[in-house]
Amino acid sequence: MRKNKTKGFTLIELLIVIAIIAILAAVLIPNILNARTRAQISGAQSYARDVHIMIESMMTDNPEFSYADIPATETAVVNGGTVQDNALDVGSFDFTLSDYLKDPPGSSRILKATVQRNTDGDVLVKVYVDTNNSGSVDAGDKIVTYNIQKGTFSVSTN
Repeated sequence: MRKNKTKGFTLIELLIVIAIIAILAAVLIPNILNARTRAQISGAQSYARDVHIMIESMMTDNPEFSYADIPATETAVVNGGTVQDNALDVGSFDFTLSDYLKDPPGSSRILKATVQRNTDGDVLVKVYVDTNNSGSVDAGDKIVTYNIQKGTFSVSTN
């Protein structure tokens, strides 16, 4: 008579493997989900630097234009993902912004970029990122603020 010698995993071994997989998933999934938001914020920081370079280029091309000519009210230089060509027509200056700045890439989810001179005289670039995929600026979106004079970034939620 032959004895059946098939071997398999015990129930305890299977449960331990399932528990280990569950722990790994609990640790990895939040990091994976936040990776997209971190990438969008990084892209917004890069675009804020592009806006800074645009302003520096305009000042190079027009030496009489300075940071003091930036409006104290928030002025959209990008709206709906498109550069607003006449946004910085201030005083005797008539700029075509698309000569200095490209539209943000569609994958960046950048809805709006603004420039503003605050009460301290610092120029702030704000980039609005559609982190909740609504297609418009609303609550829950991230705002990346770049202070040109100080060279600092901050991220807030709309």
